[in-house]
Amino acid sequence: MRTASTTLAIVACLACNNAPILVSRIVSPAEASRAQGTKLRSVAVLRGEGRAELPANAIVEPTRVRVPQTGPFDYALDSGEKVLRDDKAVITGVETPGNPPIVTAFRPGTAELDETHKLVRGELATGEQRLPLMATDHIEVRGTFASGEEIPLGGRVEQKRATSALVFGSVLFLATYIPSAYVGISSPKGYDGGLLVPVFGPWIAYFARPDCISGLASPCASAGIEKFAIALDGVTQAIGVLVFAVGLPTHTEVVDLPDSTQKTSAVRVRPTFGLGRLGLSGEF
Repeated sequence: MRTASTTLAIVACLACNNAPILVSRIVSPAEASRAQGTKLRSVAVLRGEGRAELPANAIVEPTRVRVPQTGPFDYALDSGEKVLRDDKAVITGVETPGNPPIVTAFRPGTAELDETHKLVRGELATGEQRLPLMATDHIEVRGTFASGEEIPLGGRVEQKRATSALVFGSVLFLATYIPSAYVGISSPKGYDGGLLVPVFGPWIAYFARPDCISGLASPCASAGIEKFAIALDGVTQAIGVLVFAVGLPTHTEVVDLPDSTQKTSAVRVRPTFGLGRLGLSGEF
């Protein structure tokens, strides 16, 4: 019955879906730090209803986020922020109100104030942006994983299949094809040879078979019953293959996730929460 198994294998290949899926999780900063360097990349800091997008080179640590920054940097000034200068009136940083105040330091001699656009442009003293994280902050991490891959921080990607449909479809198809193929092999009548072909074979034999067969007690009635049985066999084989196809992997999902769930606290945040030109409630 090599033909039958080949038919089911072809259907299986056509219906397989091994496309990778995008996994997104909300985790604590400590967990995001542990996932650093894996396929899970930190994409945003979540603070209450606020969201700060993170660039691809962001480095998440348990208590802060660091973003390497080379060359000139534009710091958008918010209401209440103060530009700091030394005794020679050279800009040294920007002070953000807080308890304690947060100072964004610039390399002396590199910063200048653009009063029109309300920003300070210069090179950061530390060479990187730094965003201190609050205890209630969470990090959104994302990554693309294929079926069978383990996900850092817990879980794995699996393809789900309807096993009952696979079994039922296979049994239904083989239960009708095997007797049909046996008739095709053993019958001396040439028009029965088509029964060896899965699914389409019964219809080949149906149209090749005459409406009346001589030598039978009721030549036309008996032939009609046989043609009806052949048509029923063809329909049943087709149904078996379709049910089998339904049982093949049809979707990919994440399983075995950790039991703990992450909740974002309702904390009021400044409109400028984030990195880059939008301003930053953090230390540089």
